[in-house]
Amino acid sequence: MTMFETMLSSDELLSASVLTRRPTTARDPNYENAAQDALLSRINSRPDRALQALVETVVDLCGAGSAGVSILRGNDFVWPAIAGAWAKYVDQGLPRNASPCGVVIERNATLLFDEPKRIFPSIDAVPEIREILLVPLYFRGEPRGTLWAISHDEKRFDAEDARILDRMGLIAAAIETTRRSREREQRQVRSAGDRVRNTIAVMRSIVRGSDYPQELDEPIPLLKLSSRLGAYAAGAIAPGTADTVDLWTLIAHLMSRSDEEPDWRISLSGENVAVPVEQAGPLALALHELLENAIEHGALAQPGGHVDLTWWAGDAVIDDKLHLSWLERGGRPPADHLGNGFGLELLEYGLAALTRAETHVSFDATGLRFTLVMPLH
Repeated sequence: MTMFETMLSSDELLSASVLTRRPTTARDPNYENAAQDALLSRINSRPDRALQALVETVVDLCGAGSAGVSILRGNDFVWPAIAGAWAKYVDQGLPRNASPCGVVIERNATLLFDEPKRIFPSIDAVPEIREILLVPLYFRGEPRGTLWAISHDEKRFDAEDARILDRMGLIAAAIETTRRSREREQRQVRSAGDRVRNTIAVMRSIVRGSDYPQELDEPIPLLKLSSRLGAYAAGAIAPGTADTVDLWTLIAHLMSRSDEEPDWRISLSGENVAVPVEQAGPLALALHELLENAIEHGALAQPGGHVDLTWWAGDAVIDDKLHLSWLERGGRPPADHLGNGFGLELLEYGLAALTRAETHVSFDATGLRFTLVMPLH
């Protein structure tokens, strides 16, 4: 027995089958079809007011005192559209466990309540509910909302009201599903725009940090600029899915510095973590800076030098983060070879801004050490 079933008596919660035993009021099919055509026309002309147009149609066709839509968001129901006597309560709502809508969601069925305030005292809206008929709304196959019609007087709902509400419920679910899809598309567009802006910002930072002369005709600064841009691009286009990059493939490519296998002085140890594509570019650039510094100034500048590069992903539920460590050993005596230039700024501050990573750079007895902990979502 569920929580709601222990709370409700048969006098308060009436099965929708009760409606079939009540006398029905004949409906004019022509009027009903005309009302539905008018509703579809209003939806097409004002999609942003689609749910409001729908609940106004429910009030008309069912002769209800009020009608509305409840959408489950977290643990609360919100009312994005209400018509009739309760119209002033639009955008308000109730907690799931304090609303008849919660029972409808739990039972996944059309339900009829008689004076529900007796069991749900949090319903303090006026005029009070004499009777409320609710149908579930389905999003992706699951009940995540309700469409309801309220009687504030002696009107009693019948099977014809339930039929109309069921039909309107299908339209309401389609409206809400379309709205959610549009919001998701808009978020994706905004996210893509953010990625483009971040890329441009990084490119500008690369150019500013590469310390090239006014005329790009000196080979060394130009080569450094080109290699940085290439590393960043490698992160953006590395193999993976539409949304992620294969980290092992990316690292193997960056550490090889050619089409050959990675340098034997660089030990790679890690799993093939799927890194979000918007984070792969900055991460690739950071690894490029570490490698270039090791070759020019650090462990790989000496015959006996070595680099240990390890990484792993935490538990997807408890610690959904990438952990990465770069450790140099066997090179020249440690010093702050990165100086205060682009590389150090990227490792200490840039990655945090671009990927929300926590980073640490140190120069201890073994050489340069860099650690990163980066969210993977």
